[in-house]
Amino acid sequence: MPAVRPATRGRIRLRMAVTMPLVAVAVIATWLSPLAAGTLPATRASLPLHPTTTVVGRLSLASVGPVGPAGSVPPARVPPPGQKAAGRITTEAAAILAPPSGLAQPVTSSGDALLLGGRVAQFRGINVPEAATLYSVNPGCGAQIDLERLFATLAPDSFVRVDFSEERAINPITGRRDWDALDRVVGSAAAAPTHPHLVISLVNQAGQCGDGHWLDSGWYSGGYRQVFDDNGDNWPRVSYWNYLDEVVARYAGTPAIAIWEPVGEPEAADCASGFRGTACYLHKSCPPSATAALRSFFDTVGAEIHRLDPSHLVGSGVIGGTQCGWAGAGSVAIHRSPGIDVETFHDYGSDAVPLPGELAQRLGDAREIGKPLIDEEVGIDARNQQGCTSLATRAAELGAKMRAAFAAGASGFMVWDFAEGVPDGRCDTRVRPGDPALGLLAA
Repeated sequence: MPAVRPATRGRIRLRMAVTMPLVAVAVIATWLSPLAAGTLPATRASLPLHPTTTVVGRLSLASVGPVGPAGSVPPARVPPPGQKAAGRITTEAAAILAPPSGLAQPVTSSGDALLLGGRVAQFRGINVPEAATLYSVNPGCGAQIDLERLFATLAPDSFVRVDFSEERAINPITGRRDWDALDRVVGSAAAAPTHPHLVISLVNQAGQCGDGHWLDSGWYSGGYRQVFDDNGDNWPRVSYWNYLDEVVARYAGTPAIAIWEPVGEPEAADCASGFRGTACYLHKSCPPSATAALRSFFDTVGAEIHRLDPSHLVGSGVIGGTQCGWAGAGSVAIHRSPGIDVETFHDYGSDAVPLPGELAQRLGDAREIGKPLIDEEVGIDARNQQGCTSLATRAAELGAKMRAAFAAGASGFMVWDFAEGVPDGRCDTRVRPGDPALGLLAA
């Protein structure tokens, strides 16, 4: 999600924190009764093609068989800080990790292109940050999604970006590690006949729907090996580094995954004293060490992901090249890290501009470095009501952006963002079932 841009908004856009359906309220109420008693910790169209390029969505691939029933093995207990745990694999997870017949073709890279089964391809897709919300396991971060229905509406081999923050893998009732919500996402993708490829983000810059910790230069310089609880909710978290090892090792080699993303929208800005989380977007400064801190982070963390899961790529997750540490020569310097395989760009505030100038510049940088770039978040506020851009107009603007990005050499284009539940009446980026924007992403 984008950082706050004062020129385009006077509020912080917390797009992942949305109103939950009534069923969620009932679930949360169920959790709160034991909490109040003190027995549990508190919770809170046609596309221009390059001659050898396949536009993903026009391929016909065999389907994956259904994932087996869930096993009876209980989730592993969260290890204390400083310890790593391999975790216990349920029968369902074993089925996800097993090599069934008819697997999706692997996503790899060569130079500045992404490949699908060894052929150059350009991927359409959508962001689904609430995918791992599962009310029976976690309070989530927004409404629970019908993943099977969503995957069925997408073109074959679409990219789907999801949030796998540690809080989605902790059950606040048991106070233990619980992989069911994440297993459900990976299992649904593996079983879908359309073979969606997951782009998995492990934490976001401002700690939204997480520990509330702003990731500053100290965090990128090694602080990610510490445990934080800025929200004061007392959840049994481990350090980012330990969680990274757990989650990547669990899903390593899974065909449904395309890209691991260490951080969503990373920047090494320091937050002013007295502020935390999303408030830091408007109260931050950029230290001279920012570029070096980010380069060191991706060198180390990217290498660890490659060690644990050599089958999959690592993306930068960055907005563009104007954030702290990325500005000027920083973007090229950081993206040259061997720990990054795929560059990213996030497009907001240029609704009627098919190819923003900064995106064109970043595509040029990517060609220079020799790595693919995906237009990872493209969001336009809309709603069919007075004072808003109509949904049809938004779909047309997104279509123009997608065609321009692909013509300029982008390897992917992903709309922000899919949601379910009742609209709240605002002009926003939410793409709900029936939205014409989904037509751009359909087969």
